[in-house]
Amino acid sequence: MSTRKQQTHGLLNAAAAILIAFSTFSSCGAPQPSKLDIIGGIPVEEQDPLAKHVAAIVTANHTVHCSAVAIDTSTFLTAAHCIYGRNLQGWKIKSGLKAGDEESLDVISGDAHPKYDPSMMRTLTPDLPPYDLAVIKTAEAARTIIPVPIIRKQLNLFAQSELNVTVAGYGRTDGQDPMSTGRLQKASLNVSGFNKVAREFTTRDDDGKMGCHVDSGAPAFMTIGKRLTLVGLVSRGDRKCSSGTTVFTDISEQSDYVAIIPD
Repeated sequence: MSTRKQQTHGLLNAAAAILIAFSTFSSCGAPQPSKLDIIGGIPVEEQDPLAKHVAAIVTANHTVHCSAVAIDTSTFLTAAHCIYGRNLQGWKIKSGLKAGDEESLDVISGDAHPKYDPSMMRTLTPDLPPYDLAVIKTAEAARTIIPVPIIRKQLNLFAQSELNVTVAGYGRTDGQDPMSTGRLQKASLNVSGFNKVAREFTTRDDDGKMGCHVDSGAPAFMTIGKRLTLVGLVSRGDRKCSSGTTVFTDISEQSDYVAIIPD
């Protein structure tokens, strides 16, 4: 992943918080979130636990579309805008250091959060939660993909002077390259702001590390009690993948929704 020069952006008014990337593109005359990848990260190695938790969402025409994380052997979380309004026939969940090297699972359903609001995705600081969260079900249970624990309560983030998360996803590694490599990458990102009203958090890295296209839905992790724990999902970021700023859906503020996901 190439390092991109940072640009100045306004951040959330609240003090410290949690996770990754915000991005906009023009659709029907209005800015919308784009799918993100990781800029400034490094390849995930085979022995890395992340390699067993993260998967790629691949369309019927074999395009790596977004990233996802396993919360059950046949249940995956991703960003709502990755599947909202789309026909998922022929789509697959693929895992491995290169998407598809390990497993390829048929998608049988995808449901965006019932309160998902695309209009709230057009700004870094929405007045209401976008609820950019979705559940994907596969026809068969994964054999090698391992579900990850989910954070179930709000962390006392303000008690920590420094906070960072690790994000992992597939897709573009250069903001100027429109194609995803399909290679699993990761980066450690510095938490810079928290919007409790929007149920989101933001990261900003002075080295330009951030999510970029195809990393939408990519998980952000923290080690809590010696366990790698899911704390957020990439929602949106800079369209050109150059600002180093990323917005995440805060999983700790969505635990009620995650808890009622049917088996």
